[in-house]
Amino acid sequence: MMKKGSPFSGKHALKRQKIYDILEKHIQLSTQEILSIINRDFVWGVTINQLSNIMSRTKQFEKIGFTDNYDSLGKRYRCCVWGINYE
Repeated sequence: MMKKGSPFSGKHALKRQKIYDILEKHIQLSTQEILSIINRDFVWGVTINQLSNIMSRTKQFEKIGFTDNYDSLGKRYRCCVWGINYE
């Protein structure tokens, strides 16, 4: 939930605060892992596009790197790994 004195405001403040809380607990996660945690915990959920936009446009989050995942046919797809920007 929103904490008093939260650095987040605006349209997606509750979503940003939840993502921040998730990353504080897990240190770093991929976009897919964050998406599954949010959609599991909340009725309102988010889409992958909403989550990607929130993560990339919020200065408190930083892209740490990428993970390579493979599907059952051997096709590779990349996911961003996110963390908290402490600067």
